[in-house]
Amino acid sequence: MRSFIAIIMISFMTSSLMGQEVSTAQWTLVHERTADWCPYCGGWGWDLKDKILTTFKDKNLIFLAVHYSGGLQTPLTQGFAANFGGVSQPVFFEGSTDIGANSSNISTVITDLGAVVEFNDFSDAYAGVGLDAKLDDDKNLTVNATVEILENVSSSTSNSEYYFGLYLAEDVMHSQSGKTGLVLHENVLTKSFFTEDFGKLIAAGQLNKGTVYKYSGTLSNITNSVENLKVVGIIWSKPNDKYLFFNGNIANVSRISGTNDISNFLNFTAFQGESGDIKVEVTSDESLAGAQVVLTDNAGKTIAKQAFINGDAGKKSMSFRQNLETGIYYITLTKGDKTLTKSVLYQ
Repeated sequence: MRSFIAIIMISFMTSSLMGQEVSTAQWTLVHERTADWCPYCGGWGWDLKDKILTTFKDKNLIFLAVHYSGGLQTPLTQGFAANFGGVSQPVFFEGSTDIGANSSNISTVITDLGAVVEFNDFSDAYAGVGLDAKLDDDKNLTVNATVEILENVSSSTSNSEYYFGLYLAEDVMHSQSGKTGLVLHENVLTKSFFTEDFGKLIAAGQLNKGTVYKYSGTLSNITNSVENLKVVGIIWSKPNDKYLFFNGNIANVSRISGTNDISNFLNFTAFQGESGDIKVEVTSDESLAGAQVVLTDNAGKTIAKQAFINGDAGKKSMSFRQNLETGIYYITLTKGDKTLTKSVLYQ
């Protein structure tokens, strides 16, 4: 289930990034048009994918497996397939260009990709992306993203529109024609944090150096383990009717709580009330004596904390009345050595 909670687009003539370090590198995007029923995708396509992931694991390269058909197909991957085209599978794209990979030229493809990555490493990026992604104990994946314009792009030299897309890529166990049993599919494009496949409009034509845009979003009911999740942010240019890769970034996901054992006897909800405060409602089967609720911001700074004086079991509530800036905050309920953390949008 996709649940978009917020987009915050604010222009600053400053480089204050609020916790998301913006990559100033020019990244390379490689994506594979693939399908789980395709034997070639489980044959030479699988070998090429593995070589790309292994060869460029420490480089500024984003790899996405885009299942346009089959059991891992989603409306998002169909949207990608419609944008980039292709009439067969597997097809490997560098940016929007079919690199002509086949079973007999894998070594050549790796060499050529290496040259592209090296060239991009020495190129000045016009815009960069910073990502911070956290999974809470309620299976909500929250991302705060920053897009910073690093160089001027004049409207006299470009009539493009620019968009920012935010995506989830997952490692999943799934069948694959050409392979036996369930196998690990890496970096599978699965979901967008936005309702649009290619994201939200940043600007049309003119990009001004130093401008910063902020985005926040969440996906709920994440069932995969945190080590199998990656978040991808991509800036797209759209000079005509096609979206083209402009720059991007990829980041691992971290947990914001070490254990959820506390939920066996105690749980809570957190939300913004009509009066503007953050409300916390706790339900417990045991005494709340010694339990504490802490409000922190995205950088981990403690904003406020409250302890329970009445330790009786049952339903309790408390409020945090703070003058908070719009953004994602975290509520952590602690009792002894057990914690449970959830996110809340304040706006």
